[in-house]
Amino acid sequence: HCHCSRCRKLHGTPFATWLAVPAEALRMRGREAVGRYESSPGFVRPFCRTCGSKVPGVPSGGVEFVPTGTV
Repeated sequence: HCHCSRCRKLHGTPFATWLAVPAEALRMRGREAVGRYESSPGFVRPFCRTCGSKVPGVPSGGVEFVPTGTV
């Protein structure tokens, strides 16, 4: 669970729950529909351009973080 101000703002809740998944193990269809915007310097938020849902972002250190609400 993450309680940082960015996750609270992104999810509109007191915390956000993420799954850490090895990047090579994550299969995701529709990556061409993923949009990104920089909400603050160096912090990019990925979202589905079709429905606006939060989606996994760019792998960091070989790990992708998946918002559990989309599972």
